[in-house]
Amino acid sequence: MLADVPAIKEMLGCKGHSGHKPCCLCRNATNHIIQGMPLHLASPDAIPITMFDLDLFYLYTDHDLRETLRRRDNHHLAFEGGAMSKAEFEARGQVLGWTWVRNNPILVEKYRLRIASSVMFDWAHVYVWDGLADDEFGKCMKVVHSNRTSSSYAEFAEYVAKFTLPNSSPSINRLFSESANKNNLRKGGFTCSGSEFLTLAPIALRYFERVVAPRNQCKKWVASRIAVLQVVVLLLDLKAGTVSADTLTTVIQNHLGLYKISYVDSGVRPKHHFALHLGPMLRRFPFLLSTFVHERKHRVLKKYTQDRRSLQSWDLGAIEEITCHQLWELGKPLLHKFSTSKPRPKMLDVLREVFPGMQHDASFSLVNDIKVHGGATNAGDVVTCNIDNCMVLGELLLGVVVTERGSDTNYALVSLWEPLVEHPCWPTFAVSGNRVAKLQLASVSCVHVYSMSLDRKTCLVYDP
Repeated sequence: MLADVPAIKEMLGCKGHSGHKPCCLCRNATNHIIQGMPLHLASPDAIPITMFDLDLFYLYTDHDLRETLRRRDNHHLAFEGGAMSKAEFEARGQVLGWTWVRNNPILVEKYRLRIASSVMFDWAHVYVWDGLADDEFGKCMKVVHSNRTSSSYAEFAEYVAKFTLPNSSPSINRLFSESANKNNLRKGGFTCSGSEFLTLAPIALRYFERVVAPRNQCKKWVASRIAVLQVVVLLLDLKAGTVSADTLTTVIQNHLGLYKISYVDSGVRPKHHFALHLGPMLRRFPFLLSTFVHERKHRVLKKYTQDRRSLQSWDLGAIEEITCHQLWELGKPLLHKFSTSKPRPKMLDVLREVFPGMQHDASFSLVNDIKVHGGATNAGDVVTCNIDNCMVLGELLLGVVVTERGSDTNYALVSLWEPLVEHPCWPTFAVSGNRVAKLQLASVSCVHVYSMSLDRKTCLVYDP
């Protein structure tokens, strides 16, 4: 079951972020900032979420969880029968951490829901959408601004401007306008979308490691900021299957420890506790998904519902149209899908020189927005290609579809570069136009963020 915590709360009836017990997986994890007395002050068995050792918490088993919900059913029967007041009924729910739900699906035997062993927290909501990383970015920048250090939003914007993003990446220039910087500093946060923050994350990590940290200013806040960005970058690598549960747990624990030193207990949120579960979840499943696709599909719902004026069969009609749209999308390829355009006469002459020996009636189409890992790529982007089972990197010069005798062949022209300085994430390449390879379009696998030198002789590439 993959969802953010508000969705889990709606489905299962757990209390969620604002409850005395915010975690649906921990029986004794309690919120330390709550209206009224926090439970850990009333009971030695309750452990506040400011403690970042998962071994301190009692994890629900599937049997324990069902027994807890059966107790809620008994409480409700007592409430309806007059043996328990409404205030007492609600207080019992606060102590147990679960809301009473009629016909709770966890207790319906035919569903056989094993919630304790099947819930997966959405790492994107934990770290990105009003999450730990973007929230701490705003906090850290407010600290460094308040202490009049050399680091600032303006300097970071200049640093980001040195890097070229893939053409398909969201525009991030608006994030650092003068008004946006003032608003972010005033509220101590950082407003952006999830995709914008993930685009910025590797660049921000390099900025804090290479520019801010060597200044030795506001060191504990900067150290925590670097640590949370390391977690985000590691989470981005999950899709490659190269991240172990132990590594993820270690990096998350490192950040939480540094965060507590910088912002003390008052800055801890339930999401810091939820982050503790990500490592064990990766070991159990063994993968972690995010709800980026779910968030993107919100636009489909808006598209088909905002103009429906009649309320007659409103939900049925909307679901029908949305389902038809989804079935249509499922028929489309996920990767290497692209759009085409007709070449101009001068480009057509170039293509005939590049592809000699073609039949007179052969036609050409230029390829745009090629869907690959990392987004969509176009001419001018830096891409990774697979040549004879070897991964090489270079600049995509052209994508073209050659139509001959009624059949299409898709090609990519790539200027291959030579590695100059090896680095785990930021290698440097010697830029050269001497090795231009004509490849099958399917060999282009990934698009990259890069920073080209002023003389265009070397290029720094983000290659996780």
